[in-house]
Amino acid sequence: MKSNIFFKISVKELISFILLLIYFGACAVYKNHMMINWLGIFCYIYCIYTWKCKTKEILFSPYFIFMTFFVLFNYGQPIMWAFNIHQANEIGSGILFYGHSYVPNESDLVNVQLYICMCMLVFHFGVMLFTKRNKARTTDRKYNEFFITDNYKNKIKKSMRIVTGILLIITTPIAIYSAMFNMIVARLYGYNALYYGEHATQAGYIQIIMYLFYPALVGYLIGCSNSNKSRIIVYSIFGIYAVLQLLSGDRGSWLYSLVILVWLQTYYKKIPLRKYIKYIIVCIVGIYFLNIVTAVRDSGSGLSSLDFSNLLNNESSPILDVFFELGGTMNIITFLFHAGSGIYPYTNTYLTSILGAVSSRGLNIFGIKQILIGDWFSQEYLKINWGAGFSMIGEAFLNGGYVGGLIYMALIGAFLGIIINYANSSKYSNNPLELFITVAGLNAIIGFSRGALYLTLKELLYGTVLVVICIKLCYKILNRT
Repeated sequence: MKSNIFFKISVKELISFILLLIYFGACAVYKNHMMINWLGIFCYIYCIYTWKCKTKEILFSPYFIFMTFFVLFNYGQPIMWAFNIHQANEIGSGILFYGHSYVPNESDLVNVQLYICMCMLVFHFGVMLFTKRNKARTTDRKYNEFFITDNYKNKIKKSMRIVTGILLIITTPIAIYSAMFNMIVARLYGYNALYYGEHATQAGYIQIIMYLFYPALVGYLIGCSNSNKSRIIVYSIFGIYAVLQLLSGDRGSWLYSLVILVWLQTYYKKIPLRKYIKYIIVCIVGIYFLNIVTAVRDSGSGLSSLDFSNLLNNESSPILDVFFELGGTMNIITFLFHAGSGIYPYTNTYLTSILGAVSSRGLNIFGIKQILIGDWFSQEYLKINWGAGFSMIGEAFLNGGYVGGLIYMALIGAFLGIIINYANSSKYSNNPLELFITVAGLNAIIGFSRGALYLTLKELLYGTVLVVICIKLCYKILNRT
């Protein structure tokens, strides 16, 4: 009977893959732009569907969160084009970056979108390599579940409470002060001043301490079994921090963390449908407010009632603006497709990221220069005084070219898949440490879609690996007593 269930699921996955492959082939042959716009949507649905078939998890899962942001960043604008929705400043409407006269035409966009879809699929296949079927996992861990519950779970939770409690005491005042400082700098000098110039705050030891802030919050929550007291403490601290970051113009890092925090609550307690509807309404209101923040964050001025009235009188929809703005990350790979992967004159960024993850001083041993790919692209290559950003797909293409980029994306998928799958593993082993690795790890990697590997690895190392080591050491000490 079990083999029949396994076979039926396999058939579903196989049929969906064949259908997607046929449509993909038709897009590659005819290169119809509208067909290719829909291709990315079908690829996204395929990824989520096959993941759900294999894991039998609820739709709102760590992989769903990551893949949704991945698609929004790299394919957000084509999703709108599929519904014949356009904006005046969309990709292809003018030059991508000032100082370079390149304007992508429809043929360029077709080729770029096909490549993004291929990257999406090979990334998904990499993730699926480390995704075990639910049935096999429950059978394998049936005995361990009782063992961990009685002999391991309580002590590891106590260890988490001790370690993350200490980290909370250290990191909370620093995080709140940093957020307040960012708000003041952004108000006086504009949002870009936080990243470039004498007021930049995104480097040094403070940044490393900030890597520990969110893991301390979620680690304390998990260590306390999501108790009412722990929720009040964690939500209050995070709420204050998020509001300050929002007022400084940051619409990214705290938002990712908030979505992950919501998922963590669903892990402990299933959220009824009516609450999901409430969350959706709150999200829509939040999107409208974030649109105001976007409008004023670069001006160096504060929010005013006039900003709200202008928004209400605006004919454009902030919800559609989200797709176009987040989807603007696609301009990175679009430009690199035009310029070629040979424009980067330095060492492979993946190599420098791995060697310099602990400290950039490690690169000095090998005589390798530390280059932040996003800074190089903006300041050195484009010669602009603001950040153009970067992307996971762009970095893969720059390091490996067309084919090599696809291979890198598959390897990255396999690497990130291990982290994401700890969530499923924790449900059947009942191991809180595995849950912590997923939540803290997901928070570190979720921004990778619109960034580069170096800072992602650094946050993983300091925000997840280091904390896990400390928890393990504390556990061993408790075991001796």
